[in-house]
Amino acid sequence: MHVDAATYHTAIEFGNRTITGVLIVISLLVAAVVSTDAGRARSYRLLGLVPLVGVLVQAVIGGIAVLVKLNPAIVASHLLISMALVSVSTVLVRRHGSGDGAPRPVVAPSIVALSRALVVMTAVVLALGVVVTGSGPHSGDTVVGYRFAVNPATMAMVHAGAVWVFLGVLATIVTMIGQQHAPVEVRRAAFVVLAVTLVQGVVGYVQYAAGLPVLLVGVHMVLAALLTVAVSWFVTALRVRD
Repeated sequence: MHVDAATYHTAIEFGNRTITGVLIVISLLVAAVVSTDAGRARSYRLLGLVPLVGVLVQAVIGGIAVLVKLNPAIVASHLLISMALVSVSTVLVRRHGSGDGAPRPVVAPSIVALSRALVVMTAVVLALGVVVTGSGPHSGDTVVGYRFAVNPATMAMVHAGAVWVFLGVLATIVTMIGQQHAPVEVRRAAFVVLAVTLVQGVVGYVQYAAGLPVLLVGVHMVLAALLTVAVSWFVTALRVRD
């Protein structure tokens, strides 16, 4: 059965705006609870305001995207800011369950340094992934067929190359964690990052070989969000606050 694109695009847009309203309410409640907790550190209370500010900024960017006829750069920033909000929210959840003392590393400085490289590569992989999707058949442009005027095959290879660098950094971290007998929570968090990365990689290669079926592209995007959560959780597990 054929479903007109305009029909489900309208439904998606309506759903997005509805969820935005729900997110504003939730982020308001979070901000109210966290920012008024006088017994906690100022850094924690300020962190509680970030989701609310982020959601409001996203609403503005969404409106701008419509005004500029879905300029690909604006649409791309819309997704990347969402990923940043996912990361900040994960950090907030972790911080909520910890103390307010100075962060104390529970692993060697070399692992902490590599974790920073992992965060950078996560951002690079996500940004390149947005460009790949924007240059392909599911970019949202039914007239031209793409949003970013770059070769999708070339961008897919660049994206895959960045993923392999990410995986190399991650594999090094996992190996060092095992050798240094890191705490169980750190090892568990690293394993989750590795597992999500491997599943994401398989989905990425399968979707490319299968001609980019829309369902797998959607799964790939959901896994990108889960990877963002996993990396954020892992990085916060490397330090404890008393």
